[in-house]
Amino acid sequence: MVFNIIARNQDDHVKNIAFLMDRSGNWSLAPAFDMIYSYQPGGNWTSSHQMTVNGKRDNFTLDDFLACGKSALLKRGQAKAILNEVRQIVSCWTDYADHAGVNSNQRDKIHKTLRLNPFE
Repeated sequence: MVFNIIARNQDDHVKNIAFLMDRSGNWSLAPAFDMIYSYQPGGNWTSSHQMTVNGKRDNFTLDDFLACGKSALLKRGQAKAILNEVRQIVSCWTDYADHAGVNSNQRDKIHKTLRLNPFE
């Protein structure tokens, strides 16, 4: 969820969250999948997030993330650490894009929309 918000995967929905059961019947969260930049301000599906965070689809605050963390039984410090770790990784977008050969116009267009510092 944190990655989707910061990196603008606005097509996040419940079919993107899955669980795996082992042979003993124990459940675990499946590895992440379908995580890609998908933001189009005028788009029907990608102008705002499909899943809500603390009842909101946009204009998220630190309190929204902390409320979600609390519902997942995370302590405030743990939730903030996750937020900061993801934000730090996504802030390296231009390096990743250059390494992958993304053209500079597209790289910069995406970079301008990333939510890197809105949750102070």
